[in-house]
Amino acid sequence: MYDKAKYKYRHSKKGKEASKRCNRNMYRKWRERVRARAYVYYHKKIGEIKKENCLLCGNIKSQAHHLSYDDRSDIIWVCNKCHWRLHGRGR
Repeated sequence: MYDKAKYKYRHSKKGKEASKRCNRNMYRKWRERVRARAYVYYHKKIGEIKKENCLLCGNIKSQAHHLSYDDRSDIIWVCNKCHWRLHGRGR
């Protein structure tokens, strides 16, 4: 169940300001990651990029993995489990 107090805070003026501040800080810290995600989202939406099965195990539930944030179009499709393994945090 969602907490009513959290809901009220997030929709209050103070809560909205805190959220904006957090988003600004995240953008400053991870600018290239944010831009790379936006690139994939936009190009997937207009049909230039098509979602594929996981490159490693063939799972149909895949997500984009950027090999380098410098080249935003350089992505591979991997499932969540394989994505964690690629980052060395395998479960």
